[in-house]
Amino acid sequence: MANCDLTLRLDDDGAFEAGTTVRGSLLVRADGDVHVDGSKVALAFETRGPGNKHRGDEIVSLGEAFDLKDGEELSIAFALELPREPITMSGTIVSVVWGLRATLDVPWAFDPKAELEIEVVAPSRTPTSEPSDPDEPVAEPAASAPRSTWSRAAPYVLGVLIVAIFLIRLESDQLARKKTFGSYQLILLAVGVGYVTWRFGGRHFLNRFAARTMGEPEVHVASEHAHRGASLGVTVTMAPPTDFDLAGISARAVCTETAYSGGGRDRRTREHRTEGDLVHLAGATSLSRSVKRTFTAQVVLPPDASPTFDVPSNHIGWEIEIRVIPKSGVDHMTATPLHIDA
Repeated sequence: MANCDLTLRLDDDGAFEAGTTVRGSLLVRADGDVHVDGSKVALAFETRGPGNKHRGDEIVSLGEAFDLKDGEELSIAFALELPREPITMSGTIVSVVWGLRATLDVPWAFDPKAELEIEVVAPSRTPTSEPSDPDEPVAEPAASAPRSTWSRAAPYVLGVLIVAIFLIRLESDQLARKKTFGSYQLILLAVGVGYVTWRFGGRHFLNRFAARTMGEPEVHVASEHAHRGASLGVTVTMAPPTDFDLAGISARAVCTETAYSGGGRDRRTREHRTEGDLVHLAGATSLSRSVKRTFTAQVVLPPDASPTFDVPSNHIGWEIEIRVIPKSGVDHMTATPLHIDA
C-alpha cells in the first residue's frame, strides 16, 4: 500500500475561461518512506447523464521520479492549457464536467490518486457590431439549402427493404396456396414502411403540399455560426403562385439534446427539445399573386445557451425553425442548422 497522500491545489480560485491555462500544484505528503517512479496530472472533460459516458482526450503534465521519507512533503507544479471547447455545461440529459486527476506511480503498491473538478466558462467577448435594424431595407436573400432528410433515413429504408425481401420470400408459398392477401407479416411490413416514410419524409411531403398554394418560401439566416446571446437576422421571401392569405410567419431557436445508452439490441435513445422565444416576422396579411414580399426579424439566442456539442453517444444541436402559417391549409416549416460557439 502506498504511504503517501495527494492534494490538488489551484493557483486561482473560481472558474477558468476556455483557452486559458490551469495552473496549480500537486502536494505529496509521505506517511512512510516511499519511492515514486513518476507523477501524472491529467486535465479532461467527461459527459454526465443517461447516455454512455465519454471522456475527452487528456491534457497531461508528467513529473520525474523522487523519494520521500516519513513526514516529508513535495509540491509538484503543473500548467495545463484548456482547449477552446467544450465548456462546462449542465443540460437536461447531456452535461459536461471538467476535472483534474493526479496519479503517482508507486512500484509494488496501489497508485495513490486525487481528483478535483473545475468549472470552465466561455471566454469573454466584446461585441463587434450592433443588431441590424429590422426596418432597414433587406437585400435579396439566397435560398437556404434544404435539409437532407433522406440521407438520415437511408439506413432505415435499407433495413426495411431487407426485411421486406425476407418476408416476401417467406410468405410466397403460403400466399400461393391460400391465394389471399392477408398475411400478418406483410401488414407489419406496410406499417413499418409507413412509419419510416412519415418519420423522415413527412415534413417534406407537407411542405410540398403547402407550396402548391403559397409557393416555396425562400428562407435565409444571417449566419450558420453564432455565439451565445447573439442576434441573428432571419428573412423569408414569398411570391405565391395565387392570391394567398397569410396568418403569420414565426421563427425560433430550438435546441435538441440527444443521448444514446447501451449498444446493439440494447441501444436506447433519449431526446430533449428546448424551444426559444417565438419571434414574429409577419402577422395576418394578404399576398398577391406573383408579387414578391420580404419579411425579416431578429432571433436572439439565449445568453446561457449550451454550445453545439458532438461526441460519441452525446449530442447537443441547434436549429432556427421558421414556420409559414396560412389562414387555411398546411403550414410550411423549415429548420436551418445552427452551430453555436462557446
